[in-house]
Amino acid sequence: MTPPRRRCDVAARSCAVLFAMATLSPPLQVVAGIQDRPTTIRTYVIVPNQSELTFQIRHGIRQFVGRFTDFSGEINLDHSSVEQSSINFRVRAASVDTDHAERDEHLRSEDFFHVSRFPKIVFRSTRIRSHAETFEVTGDLMLRGVTKSTIVTVRTPELGSPSRLLRFSVHGSVNRRDHGMIWNRFIDRGGVLLGDQVILAMSLTTRLRESPSAQ
Repeated sequence: MTPPRRRCDVAARSCAVLFAMATLSPPLQVVAGIQDRPTTIRTYVIVPNQSELTFQIRHGIRQFVGRFTDFSGEINLDHSSVEQSSINFRVRAASVDTDHAERDEHLRSEDFFHVSRFPKIVFRSTRIRSHAETFEVTGDLMLRGVTKSTIVTVRTPELGSPSRLLRFSVHGSVNRRDHGMIWNRFIDRGGVLLGDQVILAMSLTTRLRESPSAQ
């Protein structure tokens, strides 16, 4: 038989272990609460008639500005952790508009967007980093059949009116030669007509997508 004193020591050690487990382990309901925490992601869709997508490129000695008139997209915004958000953006390449019909047709041709073969421009985010007042968004840009990693800067969204609207300001740049747009022309005073860097600017108004139950 185990001596009484030894039995008491064993019992004391068992109680100590149980006490430690109870104090160090989180209650079951707390763990369950974390696992069952509802998602904070909300989807905002672009409102086309309240948004704008423009680009500019050096043309001779001036900066030339154009725009796209047909685009769509969604921003899946995680309000509790913006880094977990995502952005999807699509542009109909044939909607390029420079207020000059002949020039627009040239931009739609094989020299530039080649819209008959590559009708869409697509951007999908792969990483979002938060800074003081902006977000650095890295994503895959598919343009003219070539996909390249691209970084854009997004301003912290401001609540619109009504509150289910959010507005975003987006800026970035793309090297057109990376996507097969190599057309150029020498000019009389030396150099070439077009620059390679294309500056992008977007002013986006987005609306919260209602859940089916709320519609």
